[in-house]
Amino acid sequence: MIPGIVAGTVLGGSGPSDPDFSYVQWLLHMDGTDLGTVITDSSSIARTTVASGATGVTSSAQAKFGPTSFRSSHDSDFAATTDFTGLSFGTGDFAVELSFYAVDAGSFGVMLQTEGSHTGRWYMGHYPGTRQIYVQFNGADAHFTPTNSLALNAWNQIEWSRESGVSYFFVGGTLVYSAADTNDYQVGADRFHAGGGIGGIYPQYVDEVRITVGKARHTANFTAATAAFPDS
Repeated sequence: MIPGIVAGTVLGGSGPSDPDFSYVQWLLHMDGTDLGTVITDSSSIARTTVASGATGVTSSAQAKFGPTSFRSSHDSDFAATTDFTGLSFGTGDFAVELSFYAVDAGSFGVMLQTEGSHTGRWYMGHYPGTRQIYVQFNGADAHFTPTNSLALNAWNQIEWSRESGVSYFFVGGTLVYSAADTNDYQVGADRFHAGGGIGGIYPQYVDEVRITVGKARHTANFTAATAAFPDS
């Protein structure tokens, strides 16, 4: 059995603090006004983050936690930052967490993506039809494809953590896939964003995005978050 990090419910807002908050490099609650364009990074870095695209907005139509989530209705709709010092994972440990809501089985959504042509480029997305999570690396075909299907018209809590050269994928706190992974993941010189897509059918919604660099979050089943991620 692969040893795991001690499991526990992750509470947010005014709840217990995050003992690994110092490792958090990007934290987006996607909280705002309906049809708003203000995106706040609640990590200690407080990166400038903007809503891009003609229809990329915070929306009260769906929200995992809080009043709104980020809605993508077009390929170019995303919450993005061009301040990505510290967001490259390299070959070390990290965790990518978010909640994702798709309204159509054909949605080809990119949930998180590093833009630009560069060595180490990666993105994590949602396959149409099979509704699987996937990660592409250096523009190749899917590097990881967990076997479970994401639920439609429902929130899916997703985590991708890597510890000691092994990547782990979770949906709702349940481990759905793991594999050896020594890739050197890098952010390029364009932008890093959540939401958007590649020739997909929309809308899709993204909420509670947290990027932890230098430490994995989990390597075994855990209790999924019941509130927004902590801000400290």
